[in-house]
Amino acid sequence: MIWSIAWKNIWRNKVRSLVIITAVFLGVFGGIFSSAVMNGASEKRIADLINLESAHIRVSVKEFDDNNELKYTIPHAKVVLDKIKAMTEVDAACMRLNIQSMAATANASSGIAIYGINPEDYSTVFNYAEFIPDSGGSFFSEDKKNRIVIGDKLAKKLNVHLKSKIVLTFNDSEGNLSSDVYKVAGIFHTSNNTLNEYRVFVRMDEIAPVLALPQNSAHEIYIKLNEDADIETFQSVLQGDLPKLQVQNWRETDPTVGMLDGMMQAFMYVFMFIILLAIAFGIVNTMLMVVMERVRELGMLKAIGMKKGRIFRMITLETVFLAFTGGILGMIFSGVLVAWMGHRGMDLSSVGQGLEAAGFSSYIYPSVGVDFFFGVSFLIILISILASIIPALRATKLSPAEAVRVEQ
Repeated sequence: MIWSIAWKNIWRNKVRSLVIITAVFLGVFGGIFSSAVMNGASEKRIADLINLESAHIRVSVKEFDDNNELKYTIPHAKVVLDKIKAMTEVDAACMRLNIQSMAATANASSGIAIYGINPEDYSTVFNYAEFIPDSGGSFFSEDKKNRIVIGDKLAKKLNVHLKSKIVLTFNDSEGNLSSDVYKVAGIFHTSNNTLNEYRVFVRMDEIAPVLALPQNSAHEIYIKLNEDADIETFQSVLQGDLPKLQVQNWRETDPTVGMLDGMMQAFMYVFMFIILLAIAFGIVNTMLMVVMERVRELGMLKAIGMKKGRIFRMITLETVFLAFTGGILGMIFSGVLVAWMGHRGMDLSSVGQGLEAAGFSSYIYPSVGVDFFFGVSFLIILISILASIIPALRATKLSPAEAVRVEQ
C-alpha cells in the first residue's frame, strides 16, 4: 500500500513533479550521450592505434628501444616472423626497419621516421592503403624502384606532390652518413597528425643495403591476433618462446592510450555521479517543500498510529519515484539516440584539426555498453535515496499536536 500511496502523492502537484522529472531526464540523457561520445572517441583512438601504429603485439630488441641505434636488430628476424605466423592465434604479422632520418626537398626539410617494410606483409597488419584517397596515389601498387609513401601534412610541409623527389639522409648501421633519393608514390591522411607529419614508408629490400644491414633484418615485428585470442595470454606464451627479445602488447607500446582505455569506464561513472549529485540538491529542496506543505497531513498520520519508519519509507519512495521516472525516460531516449548515432556516426570535422592534433578521429561512433545503463540505474536509486534522507527525517520529527496547531 505504501508504494501505491507514494506514487499517487508525487502527482498531487503535477507541475512541480514534472519539473523534477524533466531535470533528471535532461541530466541522465545528457550524461549518457556525452559519455557515449567520449567512449566512442576512446574506442576509435584505440582501434586506430592497433590498425595504424602498434597492432596487438610488438616484438623488438630492448637495446634498440633504449638507444635507437640501427645495429640492434632482431636476430634471424625472418625465421622469428615465420615462426610467429605459424601460431594459431596469429591473424597476420610483419616486420619492419625503423630509421630516424631527415627528409629534404628544394623547398624545405623535416625530421622524420622512415619505416622499411614489405608492402604485402605490412598491409595485412596495418591498413594505410585505406587512408590514401583516389587522388593520392597508392601504397606501393606500382612495381617501381625507390618509391616512398608519406603523410599529407609532411607533403604540405615539404611542398611536394605525387612523383616529387625527396632526399632522405641518415646514419647507416656503421655510423656513416648516407642518403638516397625517393619519388613520392602515395600520400595518406589519417586521424593522427603525428603520423601524417613524421611517418614515411619505403621498401625494406631497397633501404636495407643503404643502411649496411643484411637482407631480412628488422628492428620490430608486429602481430595482429585473431578476434578470439587473448592478448595477454599470447604475450606471455610468446615471451616464453623468445626470452631474449622484448614482447609488448599495445597498452605497453603506448601507455597513454592504454591508460585511457583503463580509465574511461571509471570516468564515465564519475561523470554521471557528478551530474546526478548536482540534480540531487534540487530534489532535496523540492522534497523539503513537499514535507512543509503536508505538515498537517503527516501529523495526522502520526496521530492515528503510523510509525516513523513507514513515514520515512513513504517520503523515500516518493523521491525515488520522481528521480527514477526521469531517469528511465532519459535512459530510453539516450539509448535510442546512441544506437542511431553509433550506426550513423558523428562528423566533428568542424573541430577536426584539434582532435587530429591529439590523435583522435574527427568522425566518431558513440558507443556505450548495456552494463553502463544498469550502473546508471543504480546511481539514480542511490542518489535519490541520499537526497530523500533530510526530507524524510524532517517528516518523522514532526509532532502531531504541533502540526495540527500550526495548520489551525
